[in-house]
Amino acid sequence: MAYAALTSAVCSLDLFLKCNHPLLNNLRRKEEILSLCKRIIAFQEFLTDYEKIKHRHEGLKLLEGKINEKTYQVEDIVDSKLRKYFLAKNANCRRKAYSVLFRRLQVAVEEMEFIRKEAMKIKGDKISTLKFHSKVSPATLVRSPSGQQKPVGFQDKLEKIIDRLRHGPRELDIISIVGMAGIGKTTLAKKSI
Repeated sequence: MAYAALTSAVCSLDLFLKCNHPLLNNLRRKEEILSLCKRIIAFQEFLTDYEKIKHRHEGLKLLEGKINEKTYQVEDIVDSKLRKYFLAKNANCRRKAYSVLFRRLQVAVEEMEFIRKEAMKIKGDKISTLKFHSKVSPATLVRSPSGQQKPVGFQDKLEKIIDRLRHGPRELDIISIVGMAGIGKTTLAKKSI
């Protein structure tokens, strides 16, 4: 789920960059956000490789709590600060909201990078020799042998939805699947029926 939290943050920042607010006409501001997005995506690449080897070393397992905490913090910063940005009453408040978003996100990304360095110190030879993926797309899907898409990292959620559909109440029930664009909500829903 840490991967999904970062995907949500990157998708939100991408949408933010695509909006036509005058404040974002400043090239430096766009480059700042793009730089942070690239660093978040680089951490996602690390997470993909970390997931493959974390079970091999106790020290790496201990970092999992830090990783989850930091990735959820990044998602929360993006969501809450972008909300303040878009609800700002004037340009001055928007500038302030942007400034807070950028500073807090920059600190959180630096902390994520520190965690990555800790992991490399613990078992650097395993992580540093893995080939990082050239590009991480927001929605990570894998083709199963039957050719169908299946969401990666959502197995527990899929099982909960299927269990609720099969063993839930007899009366009408609604199951909501919410999240940012591109994280696999539709695929998850299709797989559950």
